[in-house]
Amino acid sequence: MRRPRSYGTPYLTGSLELSKELTALVWLAGPLSGLIIQPLIGALSDRSTSRFGRRRPYIIFGAVLVCLAMLGVAYAKDLALMWVDYRTKTTDGAKDDRQAE
Repeated sequence: MRRPRSYGTPYLTGSLELSKELTALVWLAGPLSGLIIQPLIGALSDRSTSRFGRRRPYIIFGAVLVCLAMLGVAYAKDLALMWVDYRTKTTDGAKDDRQAE
């Protein structure tokens, strides 16, 4: 029996039901963001005069963002369903108000 080498793609295509094209876009987003963001953060941190050091605030902030992003991916389907449900309720409420007038 062949074992999968990675659990990312099966999760994206299976649990989140993304198409193969969107899955490829997900895998491309990391290197592209690194290409753009890393030089910008490097230039900002080179000019930093924080009392915590030049790099440490960026490392801590980045670590917090990565943790939040991992939670976002883990609960992506639930968050999307909550967002759609919220948007549906607010849109339906606005329609009901207009119909009452």
